[in-house]
Amino acid sequence: MAGKYGSASVSVTLTDAAAAVQTITNFVMELGGAEIELELESSEAFGDAWREHTPTGMRKAAPINVKGHFDTTLVTGPHVVLRPGDADALPSATARELVIVFGDAKTFTVDVWISKYRVSASVGKLTAFEATLQPTGAAVWS
Repeated sequence: MAGKYGSASVSVTLTDAAAAVQTITNFVMELGGAEIELELESSEAFGDAWREHTPTGMRKAAPINVKGHFDTTLVTGPHVVLRPGDADALPSATARELVIVFGDAKTFTVDVWISKYRVSASVGKLTAFEATLQPTGAAVWS
């Protein structure tokens, strides 16, 4: 049924370093936006009183931040799946596929590089993880 949805209707999968699809939905508590941007170039000329912009023909997807509670209990948990390994840093590395499904199967798919992974702790709070996923190539809504 089409309409409005909450966080319970979101699913997140990411391929791991071995190219196996891992569902990380149950670890994610905050998910940055699935966003596609048009690259624009300023195009006003002498005499124009307003800024103007023209599409360059290029698009990109913005970095996606993923946050949640740090968990090391599973080999499919965030510390294993989101932590970039040595192989991820090689020029010959393969980007990982991120798939986010919202609501009634509106699916955002993009290849990503894990550009940052951080674990942080605060007194009186659970230890947390945060990862930044840098999209590369085409981002597709289906």
